[in-house]
Amino acid sequence: MKRRAAPLTDNEKLMVINIYNYFLGDNLRKDDHQKLSLYKQVAKVLGIAEGTVRSIILDWNKHGEHKNILHELPNNVAFCCHYLCFHFANLEGNNDMPRYPEVFLDESYCHLYHTSRNTWVSHQGIILAPRHGPLVVIFGAIIVFQNRSSNKLHSELVLNSVYIRDVIIKPSGNLDYHENFNAEIFKNLFTNFCKILSEDYGSVSIHIDGASYHKWRAENIPSSSAKKQELID
Repeated sequence: MKRRAAPLTDNEKLMVINIYNYFLGDNLRKDDHQKLSLYKQVAKVLGIAEGTVRSIILDWNKHGEHKNILHELPNNVAFCCHYLCFHFANLEGNNDMPRYPEVFLDESYCHLYHTSRNTWVSHQGIILAPRHGPLVVIFGAIIVFQNRSSNKLHSELVLNSVYIRDVIIKPSGNLDYHENFNAEIFKNLFTNFCKILSEDYGSVSIHIDGASYHKWRAENIPSSSAKKQELID
């Protein structure tokens, strides 16, 4: 590393960040409570001042490219490998045709006047500014499968999967539609959606993102005052 008076180069700063991230991941795997602070650990290894490390990391937190360190934990890496192997196994032949259909499910929103270049004009001829028209939320899915008659890849909207409704809760700034979905609403839509898939397409693989309302906690989190037997039960 550089002497005290000389500024660190970009490569040396990157080394500080990489070592910091290494120790961050290492600390997540440890159970002991006698850990040095991350800044001290990095400073000790590189032989530089703790304040220098802190300054570099704070600047990186503001402007740097971030990566969730939890992604590199062994159980998450193992799950990613299992996930990829599972989906690659669904491809067959040189054309990478799926053995069974792949379904891509998502929710979105749309304003009546969604963009300034392409917009619907009402009969009254009134055009509002973008993002100021009525807002609707959308639930729908696209399915990709092999067309057995043509032996080509085919995609289409899942029949009767698209559900459009007016917003129930007016989102702040009239932009965020997520407040109009919760786990109960999603569960009802998803249950009916799975029934449609089963009847029309058979076994499929469904892809959805990690939106909070896609997950349902079946059991309550125990409080700190919970008794041992309650936790066991």
